[in-house]
Amino acid sequence: MSNIFIEGEMINLCPIEKRTAPVMAKWMNDPSIRVTLIRYLPVSTQMEEVWISSLEENPNKNVVLAITLKERGEHIGNVGLHSINWKNRVATLGIVIGNKKHWGNGIGTEAIKLILQYAFRTLNLRKINSVVVEGNKGSLIIHDRNGFKVEGAHKKEHFIDGEYRDLILLGVFRSDCKKAQKK
Repeated sequence: MSNIFIEGEMINLCPIEKRTAPVMAKWMNDPSIRVTLIRYLPVSTQMEEVWISSLEENPNKNVVLAITLKERGEHIGNVGLHSINWKNRVATLGIVIGNKKHWGNGIGTEAIKLILQYAFRTLNLRKINSVVVEGNKGSLIIHDRNGFKVEGAHKKEHFIDGEYRDLILLGVFRSDCKKAQKK
């Protein structure tokens, strides 16, 4: 992918293209990735193509970008702002690193940092919320590094792998994000 929207140190954020739907469907169907997400139904390539089209049709509601490696342009995940509420100036963060060999090397932290800078500096949002499935320690770490604070939980709300897990509710305000990203 060469259509760079936001440039980072290790990664770039680019518009998602329909041609990447097959690899995205593979991520969503991978049991070790799916267990970290709220999504749980099987996903086909066609379903991913329809989802990408829906982003194009309603850009004021969701902004989702491909996470690509700066050196090779390889699409390894997605990060986005969902359910943007322009009146209250809030949105919900979503992230997936679909290429598991890139877990734990700072890419998720950088992707969140870049999308938050865009949310606060360009879109003038004031708060970003997020939801993490209990047990997803990596996601909690990258949220913490970007200033997110736990605001509560929906107890035993999400059924996955034969058990109910908590959904951990997190939020970050613009001022908290700036402090965290200066560290």
